[in-house]
Amino acid sequence: MRKGVLIIICFCLIVNFVTSYDPTSFDFVFYGDSHAGYEGVPPNIPPSEEIHSQIIDRIFEIDPDLVFHTGDYVDHGCENADHLGIHNDITEELNNTYPYYLTTRNHDVCEERFWYYVNYKDALFVSLYVPLQYNEVSQERYDWLENILRNSDKRFKFVFFHNPSYSTGMRGPNINVRSLDPLFRNYNVDIVFNGHTHAYERFKTEGVNYVVTGGAGGVPHDLTGTDFKSISSLIYSEETYNFVKVKINRDGLVLTAMKPDGTVIDEMNIIKPIKKRKPFLSMIMRPFGF
Repeated sequence: MRKGVLIIICFCLIVNFVTSYDPTSFDFVFYGDSHAGYEGVPPNIPPSEEIHSQIIDRIFEIDPDLVFHTGDYVDHGCENADHLGIHNDITEELNNTYPYYLTTRNHDVCEERFWYYVNYKDALFVSLYVPLQYNEVSQERYDWLENILRNSDKRFKFVFFHNPSYSTGMRGPNINVRSLDPLFRNYNVDIVFNGHTHAYERFKTEGVNYVVTGGAGGVPHDLTGTDFKSISSLIYSEETYNFVKVKINRDGLVLTAMKPDGTVIDEMNIIKPIKKRKPFLSMIMRPFGF
């Protein structure tokens, strides 16, 4: 009798372990516009390093698998050795601890090398270099992006670049970037991450989510823009310093936007469960009718 009870207990423990184990689970963080070298405007706007340091502290508490920056990591261009040095010093431990990926724009070096992609577990991340005065991407670059998105079999697809195609910020969106929207829509991009607007914004249009996280230290921006398409697709916005954490699991993802002190300001879920059971799980569960 005791042996039978022991077998049942062991079986339940094995089932609990197998069903709770999720090899696809991981976390990542997006933030932007840390503007290393920006000295702030006393008494209400602190130096950028103060905000950036708070966000880095929160990142270490989260302990993510990957960290991404949406651009403007220095205040006056990477040719300014002092500002680049400040950025490198403040992110040194972060960069040595986690894979740390940058994109670039108007306050950084503007280089084509920021067209790249990263595969991690069941997610694809694509970085684009989008100039401030963007008119249209070259056919070569458009084809490159389409090829990457079309041929990816990852469950989640993310794209990030600096200048947003949707924003209610005072500087407005770069509407020409919307020429890429059909690619995002046709190839099931889940979230497009941007910076440039020093605030937090989340939009959804034609099934694609757009998240602006540009609140890591630059002077805050008023959300007073008047672009109709941005306003009509806006889900949530807040004029605040911020960063974004995303958790992937077997059921989908959870996005959490936070202030530098960890206060949650917005959350979003995308339900996208894994369709196929892992072979090891199937082998164990099938004989018992699961």
